[in-house]
Amino acid sequence: MPNTPKAKIAVIGGTGLEDIEGLTEVQQVNIDTPFGKPSDAITVGKLDDVGIAFLPRHGRGHFISPTELPVRANIYALNRWAWSISSPCAVAAASNRNTRRVI
Repeated sequence: MPNTPKAKIAVIGGTGLEDIEGLTEVQQVNIDTPFGKPSDAITVGKLDDVGIAFLPRHGRGHFISPTELPVRANIYALNRWAWSISSPCAVAAASNRNTRRVI
């Protein structure tokens, strides 16, 4: 594991959330787990001085279908980079192209 401090928050991005704007001190971390590779590289950085570990659930470019998601690998990988993965939240993708950001 490289010399990257653990993040305080882990975020799993869904459809339409492939990056977090405003991250600083960004590093891309590739990790293998006992469950295989996660969906993509984990982005580790800071947002307003808070450590964030981010993983796009379907991979950047949305190339992994929902039935093929490596869920165990994703959770295992994020647990290595974040102190905890707190309450899960769901984000529904909007079909309205005028919608810019869903949080």
